[in-house]
Amino acid sequence: MTDQTATPDPEPNWTAGMRERIDDMYRNEGADAGTCNLLLSLLDLCERRNLYLPDTDCLVDLFGYGKVRPAGVSTIDREVWLYAGDLAEPAGLDPEVVTDYWREEYAEGDDADLLHYADGQGVAWFLPVLNWEATMRLFVTRSPWAKEVMDALMPAFRGAMVNSGLGDDLAGIMVEVDDEGNLHATGETKTMSEMIRSQGPVPSREEARRAAFAGPAGSVDDLNAG
Repeated sequence: MTDQTATPDPEPNWTAGMRERIDDMYRNEGADAGTCNLLLSLLDLCERRNLYLPDTDCLVDLFGYGKVRPAGVSTIDREVWLYAGDLAEPAGLDPEVVTDYWREEYAEGDDADLLHYADGQGVAWFLPVLNWEATMRLFVTRSPWAKEVMDALMPAFRGAMVNSGLGDDLAGIMVEVDDEGNLHATGETKTMSEMIRSQGPVPSREEARRAAFAGPAGSVDDLNAG
């Protein structure tokens, strides 16, 4: 679940035109080699992951803790990729912490070879971008307000589990806690969906979205979902 302003689909073969433009910038306009290599690495990632570069007014809401411009958006499922450096302040973390997290996420990943670029002297640098799934994990595992974010996301998780049908396929034996804190099996079996429904009404998609992006103050802006 992401919340982002709408952005149009890219033109076919748009990366070829971008590569020509970058080459012209380097050869005829004196653009820095490191900057051009960074842009070319980003285009490599876009081509492998079917991403496109969104309009400058496209913003992604980080659970109500800030909005950032995406590095790329998937043409297939609208998944967003974000610059790691833009996540530090909204997540309440030092930039070094976010960079270390990025290394852990992608050092052995499928895109590890793409997430680097060479500067004008041939020195390798990071192209630190995180997809939405990794961004969400950053907030719920590293951020000082991880609990608040996780609590805000729970309605979405509950709704997805029930509405997808996955909760009907997962079952477990119920347990109870005695006065001494010990767990005892009751012998009763329930599906995950049954347990979720026993906790209260399953939130609608809009209710879950509003909770997920409410932010620290609990106030919600008008959301324009992409």
